[in-house]
Parts: sequence; C-alpha cells; structure tokens
Amino acid sequence: MKYVVKSGDSLSRIGEKFGVSVSQLQQWNGIKNPDFILVGQELMIMKESNDTLTRKITRSQLEAIGWSNFSEQIINDLNQCINVYRITELNPL
Repeated sequence: MKYVVKSGDSLSRIGEKFGVSVSQLQQWNGIKNPDFILVGQELMIMKESNDTLTRKITRSQLEAIGWSNFSEQIINDLNQCINVYRITELNPL
C-alpha cells in the first residue's frame, strides 16, 4: 500500500501506525537518512509475511509505562523476543 507523508510525520510515527520498523520503511523506500522525509512523499508500506517480525510493542506504549532513552533496536529486540517465545498476551502478576 502507499502512504503519503503528512506534516508532523516521522518514520518512527509512520512505523508505529502500520506496525513496521523504521529500518523496514527505509529499505522498502530507499531512504538513506531516516530523519529526512518530505510532506507529500509517497512511501510504500509492505505487508509482512509470516516469517518476518510481527510488531507488537511500540515506542508510544513503552513511553506510556515510563520508559525513556531507548533505541529502535531495543523495540526490535523486545518484539523479536515476543515472536521467538510466542508470547501472545501479558498477564499481570
């Protein structure tokens, strides 16, 4: 699918919206600098196949529980653990 960049968008916000990583958006769209996208620019958003990372935890979720100063790699690692260990829900203790 195509997504048209709007004012205030960033690759991380777009990634959260569609459940994909910044690096995937960069790869699919040939973007070298993730901090440089233009209003009106069309981005391709690919559907993930079953063997790729399914994004379940987002930056905004981590920030909502008080996490700060974490990288995109940490989000990717958390999501990778969710997939590897087939975590489907979180139950409070």
